[in-house]
Amino acid sequence: MHPILTQRRRLALYLFIFLQAGLLLGELLVRTAGAPRLQAMALAVPLLLIHSFICLASWYLCRSLPLGARRAERLGVALLVAAALSGGLMAALGAVLARALGFMASFSGTMGFYGQSLTLVVVFGVLLFSLAVAVHYLFITSEASRAAESRAYELRILAREAELKALKAQVDPHFLYNSLNSISGLVTADPEQARKMCVALADFLRQSLRVGEIGSHPLDDELALVDSYLAVEQVRFGERLRVERSVSEHCARCEVPPLILQPLVENAVRHGIAHLLDGGTVEIGARTEGGRVRLWVANPRDPDQPSRGAADTEGIGLANVRQRLAAGFGNEGAMKVEESPERFSVTLVLPLSRGDEQLVEGALPAREPEVRHRALLPGLLGTDPSEGAPS
Repeated sequence: MHPILTQRRRLALYLFIFLQAGLLLGELLVRTAGAPRLQAMALAVPLLLIHSFICLASWYLCRSLPLGARRAERLGVALLVAAALSGGLMAALGAVLARALGFMASFSGTMGFYGQSLTLVVVFGVLLFSLAVAVHYLFITSEASRAAESRAYELRILAREAELKALKAQVDPHFLYNSLNSISGLVTADPEQARKMCVALADFLRQSLRVGEIGSHPLDDELALVDSYLAVEQVRFGERLRVERSVSEHCARCEVPPLILQPLVENAVRHGIAHLLDGGTVEIGARTEGGRVRLWVANPRDPDQPSRGAADTEGIGLANVRQRLAAGFGNEGAMKVEESPERFSVTLVLPLSRGDEQLVEGALPAREPEVRHRALLPGLLGTDPSEGAPS
């Protein structure tokens, strides 16, 4: 339905504007054709009120011929033809109305001065229809802008909800139960190690809650959060959990959404390392490629472990990451999951921010230098890697 007809206030304002236009046309008839004022107003005001509903049709014309959808010449010709038809129709309706008024004795000269002002009426009708087209295009553009703002707001809400879900996923009962169970086992066997694990767990929880309040942070901060998580898991798995990191020197300063890697690393530990008797290596990597930053996390799998299937491959953590990428980056962000009997990997592709593009893109070699290190994580807790830890 036409937006003006949906609200009485809009319709009243619209008719008031055309009433003023009718008074203006009547005054022009008085000045140009020497028409009696009463007869000119009796003809012009009803004519313009009728023409106002003809001009409403320009809304549907504007909807069917959006700006930018076709060449400007074709659009201009189409609108000019429509305006000319509108002016001609207004002139024809004016002739009918003038003839009807002429049957009244006091308005007998209406048809005479109307014939002299036919060109004025046509031009007036064309101008009013053109003005209506311009107003409707402005209205359509405004509505599109408001719709875009609404979608952007919904995406921000969706991103925040997904982030909160991701936070909840990190502090799930399984993780807390396993951590507290490990602490309980260490209290009597190794009180110092139990104390350090409590500190590591508290540090991880504090960092998780802190980053939930920001929109983005450097990859270095995200990796620090991952390290604090791995420090807790290291107490449980000991030498079974190893980490290999391959992070480009420039990527370390790139802005990424908070808690974007941590769910991937948790997934690698819980569904990969935890099912291997000898443990394995979690691979974490990052590099820039053509205006984008590529992040990946990979882990070994037990070949005898049954596949979770396409429908179950993505748990809560991975689903939240995919949802956040879609909400924050649209088609520019992507997540790819690769699964084989012995390996599981997740790759994220994010667009670089403007500041990151100026930092990374430019005088870079074809292949960026990488910072690689392989380490056991008990050192994060202040212990010697050779000592191990209870599993």
